[in-house]
Amino acid sequence: MTSIDDGQRSTVIGTGHERSLERGEILFHEGQPAEALYAVIEGQLKPVRCSPKGRELLLHLVNPGQTFAEAALFAPGTYPATAEVMQTCRLWCLPRAALLELLGASPELGVAMLGSISLWTRKLASKLELHTQRRVEERVASTS
Repeated sequence: MTSIDDGQRSTVIGTGHERSLERGEILFHEGQPAEALYAVIEGQLKPVRCSPKGRELLLHLVNPGQTFAEAALFAPGTYPATAEVMQTCRLWCLPRAALLELLGASPELGVAMLGSISLWTRKLASKLELHTQRRVEERVASTS
């Protein structure tokens, strides 16, 4: 996978801004227009999807140093989940327009981001397979 150098990393970080949220706050709702990608500096978030019956499906927990919502910025243009703050958070935000400008100037950044999105897609596909194709005993054993 391609990674970015320190200069590119500094440019990306300097283009974004920080935002703070308290426990229980919602950063964005499923279906809302995607406006930014985020990284957790401190705290924890949980992206969740709700079934038509109102059942909440936890996609994963987002911890310090992790980014999220990258794929939503490209297509279809809405967030695929609701992001709820689990622990008071300090977030780094990169607005969509700024991201697209950076990607236009640096193809390497785009390749690195595609690699990151690909990894998450694989993890989510594995989680989906685990929850839909395996017995309860197998699911419990795999989380031990």
